[in-house]
Amino acid sequence: MATGRSEHTDQAAADLTRHGVNVEAVRADLSQSEGVETVWRAVQETGRPLDVAVLNAGRSIGGAFLDTDLDDELPLP
Repeated sequence: MATGRSEHTDQAAADLTRHGVNVEAVRADLSQSEGVETVWRAVQETGRPLDVAVLNAGRSIGGAFLDTDLDDELPLP
């Protein structure tokens, strides 16, 4: 599963599929709770357990996640 906010998500999934990988594109903004729920529903709809997730979404706050304040990590109102 490839996720992202733009059409680049669809292109990434198509590129990987051409190399023999089974990839589904899911457009979602992971900085928003709704986007996270969209991705999680897509995972559940596969009917398979999630073994690994590689996440690269954030607000560029900097530093280790464990060392930052959660309120700073959450989306702005």
